Amino acid sequence: MRKRWVFLLLSVLLVLGGCASTGERSERERINEAYKAHAGSSSSSTTFSRVDAWKPLGGTHIAVRNRRGNYYLLELAVGCDEAFRGPSPLGQRPGDLHGRVGNYPGGQRLIIEQRSRNLLSQGDRIRIGDQRCRITRLFPIDRDALVKELEDMGVQDRFLRR
Repeated sequence: MRKRWVFLLLSVLLVLGGCASTGERSERERINEAYKAHAGSSSSSTTFSRVDAWKPLGGTHIAVRNRRGNYYLLELAVGCDEAFRGPSPLGQRPGDLHGRVGNYPGGQRLIIEQRSRNLLSQGDRIRIGDQRCRITRLFPIDRDALVKELEDMGVQDRFLRR
């Protein structure tokens, strides 16, 4: 009798574990996919002024908003996802004030190290904390279409403000 209960309990746990792993994507994953879906064609460079804010999109992608209200999806070199794990606010050190700085609600600051003034290009670097990452590709984001899709999902993303 005892073996039957153990077998039944293990069966139930396996079934519940399988259901949890095959569930729907999380809201965060759906939002990240929406950002990527509304990114335009890859560009090697774009006119780019100061970063106003940024948002990690999972893996090696981030979205940035400049002061003019333009949005871009940046693809970073492999291994850069380490920069987005856990709080690691950038300290106030003398070298922190060069480049373009953007704030993230979690307290991390992003610095874009541009090789050409007011031009964001493939090969430029971002810095988050002590992590430096090379931009491999950049894409303009169709903000209006993205806002519409997120509203249809019942999501209001403060990052997409005007």
